Amino acid sequence: MPVTLINKLKRKQTFQLDHPAFDDQSKAITVIVVEEKKEGGRYPKRIRKNVPGVLTLLSKEKRHGLPDQILAVSAIKTAIKERKLAFLKVATAAAAKKEPKRKKQK
Repeated sequence: MPVTLINKLKRKQTFQLDHPAFDDQSKAITVIVVEEKKEGGRYPKRIRKNVPGVLTLLSKEKRHGLPDQILAVSAIKTAIKERKLAFLKVATAAAAKKEPKRKKQK
């Protein structure tokens, strides 16, 4: 599930991504995406995305679409505890479709 990080300070913050999921040797993570075809079938697709070694957030910036592994980085955990960063877990479109619709009452 993608994560959105929000810088709550009025200055730039930089974080070193030193967690094993972001190590210098791989510099990529594998993301599994489920594609829905026109014929109605669903097929998993593996995508390797490159991840930088540093995350820089400008003042009051919102960074969308970050992988879940970013919350395991110690510097980001510390910033969240100190309320310098806020995070949101973004629901995917597939999860939103599974929720039942409420019927309107007259």
